[in-house]
Amino acid sequence: MSLSLGDRLAVAHAALGRSVVAINPHAEEDALHKHSGYLTIGLKDTAAIPKWLIDALLGSEDHLVLTIDKMSDLGRSIDTELVNPLTYRCMTGSSSGGAINVLKGINDVCVGTDGGGSVLAPALATNLYAIMGQGAGLATSGGVSTDNMPFKMGAGFIGNSFAAVLEMLVFALQVKGDSAEGISETIGCMTGTAAVAEEVRSFVVGIPKRQTAAAPDGGDMGERCYEALSLLEDCQPHIIETEFDDIYRRMSTVENLRALWEKNPDFLVMDIEGPIDVFSYDETIPWGFAGSAPKLVAGIRSKALCKAINIVGGSAVVIPSTELATGILIACGPGVKQLQNACKLAYLLDVRRRLPPYLARYFLDRTKAHKSLKLFG
Repeated sequence: MSLSLGDRLAVAHAALGRSVVAINPHAEEDALHKHSGYLTIGLKDTAAIPKWLIDALLGSEDHLVLTIDKMSDLGRSIDTELVNPLTYRCMTGSSSGGAINVLKGINDVCVGTDGGGSVLAPALATNLYAIMGQGAGLATSGGVSTDNMPFKMGAGFIGNSFAAVLEMLVFALQVKGDSAEGISETIGCMTGTAAVAEEVRSFVVGIPKRQTAAAPDGGDMGERCYEALSLLEDCQPHIIETEFDDIYRRMSTVENLRALWEKNPDFLVMDIEGPIDVFSYDETIPWGFAGSAPKLVAGIRSKALCKAINIVGGSAVVIPSTELATGILIACGPGVKQLQNACKLAYLLDVRRRLPPYLARYFLDRTKAHKSLKLFG
């Protein structure tokens, strides 16, 4: 179940000035010209989103642009003005408002930009789905990270279902004039898993080497990946334990990923990231100050691959985990085929595990939606 357009607008108006920057004043009229089952869309409040993509969405009969979504101040990886509805902590950025508006049922998908994790990390922090497609050609303007690493922005999508973000990826590739044939075939396979499973069996998937990388809660990242991949017991890919110099240090992880993909362009890299920004905030800025406070507020790192993939020029898919503010991340090198393979692996993992019932009831399915009084308009 999803909210009616009227209910979405009511929730959006309640969030105006917080996660919502602006609401389409013609939304109800525009909806009359849309196909049944259209997706409601939020756009991150940044000029870095390609104009061709915005124009295409505004003219599409399958999409209704409903909101402009808040981004964190200066594009920071923490938004100190918004609260994550799941963790009660400051929201992860910089596509902060967009993820919250999807979680609250206002939009099915938000369009964001990712420099060093600004699409992937907010999705992980809110147990949502995401695809970031720089490696498939969805690149925008350039920038420099807080640790002085140059990059091109990658466009990406955060959504309430895997089908929704995959549909947005196909739409963007087709509008851009690039081949989306492989991704479209992936959507066609979603009616059954047999053909996908057969392909996944031939994939090579790297995971963090066991006993070399710890999750924020102290768990072993490699062991968590093995546990997740055990769901594919009938179609296990070839798993390679991969050692990173320091998976949380962006500069070295960029170099590690680049070397992996230069050696094997089809190599997929998977980890389970999170809890994101729960035990402390994983942001660079506090470490620019002296004293003991930086360790207190930012001493427990939680963002690993997610903040390096775009800088390398890769793509990634995120599906939610059963753990709070945590997700399964599958990264791939440049190429549409590579992203197609990442999507297929993500799809199989997604359909073979159950999400926490409260996540569906309160957020993804909105079966416990609030009904406004509407006394004065």
